[in-house]
Amino acid sequence: MITKRRNSGGLFISKKDILNLLGICKKSGSIVFGKEHIKNAIYNKKSIIVVLAEDAGRSLRDYLLGLCKRENVVTIVLKEINKKQLGRSIGKSEISAVGVTDRILSNKILERSKSGGVVSVQDPCIRTCKKTKNIN
Repeated sequence: MITKRRNSGGLFISKKDILNLLGICKKSGSIVFGKEHIKNAIYNKKSIIVVLAEDAGRSLRDYLLGLCKRENVVTIVLKEINKKQLGRSIGKSEISAVGVTDRILSNKILERSKSGGVVSVQDPCIRTCKKTKNIN
């Protein structure tokens, strides 16, 4: 469900939409969490996108952003979504980062995060940390 709120000519995505998609990823078994599991998924070319909470620790954020940049993995930092909200979306207490391993669900998350000009530095909801490429 896309929230149609106009601001500077674009449509904005409800933060709940992306959190709901992450919940579906968890139910389908196509999500990894924890620094080591995400790192292994990236190195084994299983992780397609990495999603970080806004308040993720600086060292974890810097580590994952650098790793994803080297390995050409799309990274999304959710603005105004904290670790507790991200964790709740996948049935945990607090999670700083998750990796999505399913190609179809990854495309849906990217689609939702990019539709209506949402992905930009000025956007209060989502910011991508590197240029995204379409995953087919």
